Amino acid sequence: MRKYYSKSNHRNQSKPGINVITVAAFSMVEVMITMVIVSTCLVLTLRGFSICARTVSGASMETRCIKILKEKLNSVYIKSIKEDGLDILRTSESIKVDDMDFEFTMEVIELEEEFEEDLETKSEEELEGDYDNNMSNLVEINCDVAWGEIETGKFREIKVIFPMKGKRSEYV
Repeated sequence: MRKYYSKSNHRNQSKPGINVITVAAFSMVEVMITMVIVSTCLVLTLRGFSICARTVSGASMETRCIKILKEKLNSVYIKSIKEDGLDILRTSESIKVDDMDFEFTMEVIELEEEFEEDLETKSEEELEGDYDNNMSNLVEINCDVAWGEIETGKFREIKVIFPMKGKRSEYV
């Protein structure tokens, strides 16, 4: 709403009846600057909400992934106890949790790595005997859970060491 008021000009005081009319309003430049500031703040606020939503979604997927890994490793642990160790194998399956698709892959391979603490504390003769007795009796389990698109998908993996089938009693 515009408000008009008259103001006497000091030059025109000698001539009565000439008044200058001024308008109390915002100029176009002030309005444009205000719009730029408001739109910048709005964009940054919406970007913050977008980042928060993506983070919450990612945390939810990570939680589901950890739940799958935990359940699968617990079942492998129980299987290794019941069957006195694990066989070498590779398995893959699709799992659906809360309408989300996950791809679970488990690979059981013979352990071929040496333990660092053994290398530091034992002599070469002791290590050769231990390697034949202990290292060939262990398997390494590599578990992966993947989700999302193939190109942009994410995954989590975990590696665990278990006794080989028929050798569990040596580690109890």
